[in-house]
Formats: sequence, structure tokens, C-alpha cells
Amino acid sequence: MPKIAGRKVNLYKGTGAGAVLVAGGREHGIKINNEPIDTTDKQSTGWRELLNDVSLRSVDIDFSGLWDSASLVQSALATNTSTLLSAYEVRVEGLGTLSGNFFFNGLEVGSPHDDGTEVSGTLMSSGVITWA
Repeated sequence: MPKIAGRKVNLYKGTGAGAVLVAGGREHGIKINNEPIDTTDKQSTGWRELLNDVSLRSVDIDFSGLWDSASLVQSALATNTSTLLSAYEVRVEGLGTLSGNFFFNGLEVGSPHDDGTEVSGTLMSSGVITWA
């Protein structure tokens, strides 16, 4: 896998050429989860046994950076009861793109006295996430 600069991981609203940059950020953490199915029982002779199948798949994205747009706050404070972000992409320049729907789980805004306003949050996948 080639090495890439962290600045080349960005969150976009929409897909393809018409997508709009939402969070360039300073830091991103992407966790891809393939939760196994534990089938261990008394006949397993003390060793864990996992079914060759996945119980739950998910992608969680933690991000942080400097405030440059009100769009994240608008999404977090959506007037309806859902903060589901439809058709978003996380582009890892030079490697690929994670695409799908994400639930806006949380947003934190910090405002240091003599520095730029910081923003951080978490997105959780909802439904199938594709990698291309």
C-alpha cells in the first residue's frame, strides 16, 4: 500500500465530480468493522471458534479540523428527527473512495482563545458502504 499524506483524506457531500467538500479536516480515523459470529461451545475444547461469515459490517469515521463552514452544524442540528447524511464520500486520494450513507453521531466545536475554531465529530455508516 502506498504512503499518503493525511491531508489527502476528505469528506464530500454527494458523489462523483459534482461532490462538494464538507470537511477537509486535520485528522481522520476510519474504522472498518467486520464483526465475527462466535460459535464457540463446550465441544470447542477451550478454543474460540468463529463462523466463516460476518455478523455486522460497519464503517465509523472520526474527524477533526478547523471550522470553515456551517454545513456540519446544520447537519447535526437538522430540524427533522434524523441526521442521516445520504450519498456521502470519503476520498482517500490515490487509494479509493468509501461511498454511502452515514449517520451524524456527534459534533463538538471548540474555540481556543487565540487559535482557529476547531470542530470534531463522528460519522457512522448506515447501510451498504462501497469501496472503489
